[in-house]
Amino acid sequence: MQLILSEFVPNGNLYDHLHGSPDRHSGSSSSGGRGELFWSRRLNIAIGTARALAYLHHDCRPQVLHLNIKSTNILLDEEYEAKLSDYGLGFNLTKFHMAVGYVAPELASQSLRYSDKCDVYSFGVVLLEIVTGRKPVESSGAAKVVVLQDYVRGVLENRTASDCFDRNLRGFVETELIQVLKLGLICTSEAPSRRPSMAEVVQFLESIKPNS
Repeated sequence: MQLILSEFVPNGNLYDHLHGSPDRHSGSSSSGGRGELFWSRRLNIAIGTARALAYLHHDCRPQVLHLNIKSTNILLDEEYEAKLSDYGLGFNLTKFHMAVGYVAPELASQSLRYSDKCDVYSFGVVLLEIVTGRKPVESSGAAKVVVLQDYVRGVLENRTASDCFDRNLRGFVETELIQVLKLGLICTSEAPSRRPSMAEVVQFLESIKPNS
């Protein structure tokens, strides 16, 4: 029997903090809720996750692809530092088991072509989650499906950017959120060649962080 040991992360995963775990929806209280993810903390989580991916893509030999980036795989320690889990296990997933809304178009296709740009796409979706507090795919009446990046793009083109900010966010500078939204949209470009590398993503996110 083979086992994988990892450190204990008391604050669970990013998804539950952004969208609420089942017990929160039922009305029971739980520590580490959405109110604790103020903007500077969210930005730090994004940077920490980006650095982890950049290490896998650019510093590991051979290169390691994650291929299953999603907010449930971003774990948070006692200081809310991001810990990326399940890396390298994506090769064992079929397209039917991949997380809906996070999968790059080329990976979801019949050919299952994969590259580091698939991870960039998925990370872009996570960035949009972090700013908006919305899930990657949501239903909006009459069984209409709303894809997060399409929603954000529509808001930026036709409305005020703040209309898509998570209402639970506090302590933020609006221009920082807008920059992260735009980065998320670039990362989720349909053509892989238009997506930045994770090294470029890290550099951009660090330039946004105050006093970085």
